[in-house]
Amino acid sequence: MYFTKASGKRTYLVMVMALFMLAALLWLDLPVAQAENMTIRWFEPEATLISSDDNSVSYKINAPIDPDKVYLKWNFSNGLDRPLADDLQCITLKTKDETTVISLNKGTPPFKLDSQGVVVAGDFKYTKIGGGSGKTGDKSNELRLLELILKSTSLQPGTTYIIELAPGFQANNGNTLGLTYSWEFTTSGKAPAESLPPAQKEEVTPNTNTKPLPEFNDIKTHWARTNIEKLVVAGAISGYPNGSFKPDTTITRAEFATVLVRAFKLEAANGKTFKDTVNHWAHNSIAAAAAAGIVSGYNADTFAPDELITREQMAVMISKAVKLTVIEGGKNFSDEQHIAEWARDAVNKATGHKIMSGYPDNSFRPGANATRAEAVTVIAQAFR
Repeated sequence: MYFTKASGKRTYLVMVMALFMLAALLWLDLPVAQAENMTIRWFEPEATLISSDDNSVSYKINAPIDPDKVYLKWNFSNGLDRPLADDLQCITLKTKDETTVISLNKGTPPFKLDSQGVVVAGDFKYTKIGGGSGKTGDKSNELRLLELILKSTSLQPGTTYIIELAPGFQANNGNTLGLTYSWEFTTSGKAPAESLPPAQKEEVTPNTNTKPLPEFNDIKTHWARTNIEKLVVAGAISGYPNGSFKPDTTITRAEFATVLVRAFKLEAANGKTFKDTVNHWAHNSIAAAAAAGIVSGYNADTFAPDELITREQMAVMISKAVKLTVIEGGKNFSDEQHIAEWARDAVNKATGHKIMSGYPDNSFRPGANATRAEAVTVIAQAFR
């Protein structure tokens, strides 16, 4: 068949249009695309896949990890700076036998990227852009790096742990992991013959001397030594694997609530669950304390478990735990005008019953963060 140049162009255009129409018809028959899950592009240190199914993916880190220098890195396919506070609550670290949940410092929200595209939140660091990864095909401006640099505690040597990311771990665009991801690793060194009892599992009353007297290397001359030993022996609180107690380290709201629950032997109960405690290691203790009327949140959704507890907050919790009555003898402090209205009654009760006291300069320092030694002493005083 003979075509002129003009007729050839028309034929070509007709063929192109026909192809577009065919593609449109085929597109109409395609299923609607579903939202994709966020993916973990890579993880360090090197790990081997050990199992995978419709619900979970599990890896085993190949080399032992120094128990004093735990450093893990995840690179995600999507950014997660906006839901970061909730995402950190989806991360748990526990022993493989699940007898101990390790407390991770997850910072105090709200979080905001700094000028370098970085958020530091307790033991975690999130980098949204820049820096590069050294991975093949990875671009610096696509970096979505979350790092766990465990500073708040040390792990036991010669022990196997599992760190887990829950399926609800979410990206900025709403995509989630959709699966439970976990990494098993073993710490280097020889396991101790007899380690301290797991803090999160024990529920014994004070004055029940069933544990050996600990010998911490940093409390021999400390003013709170007797009270520390009393509560450790009772199983209400424990020390650290390196033989220290860290008496002058601050304590979080979750940690104090947990010690109270164990000290007062409160049974597990379906108490208030806050949005920021759903996946928290202290979820059960906070719920039990809430059911007993000992703790409450900042609002219906927020407990701020990883926020450092203040002395006036501690006064309120201990007053409710002991069910203190009004008593004459509450001290007038030089800074009492700084005590919050909601805490004044509790401070008066706690000081009147000599469960709490002030400082040599006659101040109470209501907004100051309490230390582990102060927290232990307050609870021990309640059991005099």
